[in-house]
Formats: sequence, structure tokens, C-alpha cells
Amino acid sequence: APRLLATLSQTGARGLFRQVSARDGLTEWRARDGSGLVFRSGILVRTYALGHDLHAAEPGDLLARFASGQGGRTTRIHRYIDGENREIVRAFVCDVTIGPERGGPGGAVRDITERCAGTDMDFTNRYVRARSGRIVSSAQWVGPEVGYLRTGPPEIGRPAIVPIAVTN
Repeated sequence: APRLLATLSQTGARGLFRQVSARDGLTEWRARDGSGLVFRSGILVRTYALGHDLHAAEPGDLLARFASGQGGRTTRIHRYIDGENREIVRAFVCDVTIGPERGGPGGAVRDITERCAGTDMDFTNRYVRARSGRIVSSAQWVGPEVGYLRTGPPEIGRPAIVPIAVTN
């Protein structure tokens, strides 16, 4: 099964995840400790058992922007469940910038930046997207307690195949 290396920016915790399902554009990954990640075509849409999980993310028309190669403004909704089982909804307006193609170890890639602003927090997601459309590495916001989730393919003794820089 495909594997994914993930690191949490706030704690530095790292884990190796194995793909457990892929259907209808959703890919689910699970670690040995039971924690999990769900992506829609490379965009993080849910985490579980990480602590302070992202219950659901609605990335607006981000995938359409990726496919068209055109940046611009989009919206994003994040849903969390608090300690009293109440839903907390946070809305963001995001500006997407898609860089020119550049060479990468696995072929041509583009750097994509998604800068998002909400009423009480801002964050910047970064993606490295292959010409095939696959997200080969990323740093995506989970929430204020967890920070960013950095993902990439596992490489023994080496960083992700296409390194990305994360700034909080």
C-alpha cells in the first residue's frame, strides 16, 4: 500500500501513514496508532485521533484553481468539534498563487500558495503539485492547537521528495 510521511508543526510529532482507501476522489491514510488523515485530491479535509482534529474542511473551488493553473480568490470553511461536542465553524477568504513550472526530482512541479484570512486567525497552506495533478508534498493548516500538517513521500534518511518551507 502507498505510504505517506506526516509531521505536525506544533509538536514535531512524525508518523508514517498507509493508504487504507481511495474512492470518489477521497484518500484515507491511517497510522499504526489509529490516527488518520483524509484528503480530497491532495487537499486535507479531515483528521482524526491527532487531538484537536479538523472535523471537516470545505476548500471551495481550490481544486478547480489547481486544475486550471489560475490563481485567484476562493473561500474555505473549517469545522471543529469542541470539548462539549459542539461544532465550531471558521470561515476564511483565501488568495491562491500558482508558480511557474520548475524541475523536481520526480519531474516538473509547481509551487502553490494558499494564503487564508479569517476573523481570528490567518494561515498559509503550501502545496507542491506535479504535472500529473498529484500533490507530492504539502504543508496544510489543521488548527491553532495542532498547527500545520506537513506531508510527503517517505524517503529513508532523506526529507520529502520536494522540500517545502513552512512559515507560521
